[in-house]
Amino acid sequence: MNAPEQALQAALTQVEARATADWKNAASAILARLAASGEPFTTDDVWAALPHPPEPRAIGALIRAAAHAGRIRRVGWRASSRPECHARPVAMWTGD
Repeated sequence: MNAPEQALQAALTQVEARATADWKNAASAILARLAASGEPFTTDDVWAALPHPPEPRAIGALIRAAAHAGRIRRVGWRASSRPECHARPVAMWTGD
């Protein structure tokens, strides 16, 4: 693993550690439900069903882990519907 990959992994580990077990369990259940629907979804859809964790980047660690495990795959991009994201592109995912 090269230095940038090591830095990314360290950051993801730190981010995930800041989310509570209850939040991770709830987020994982929502992610599984969205993936099983067969419809594309984004992190906006996960956020809509969850309270925000103390570390908002934890959703990224959750999505990355699900993608690496082969449970979801990226199928495109669309503008975020969350006002604080200012319509930035977010990945669309579907269950695998």
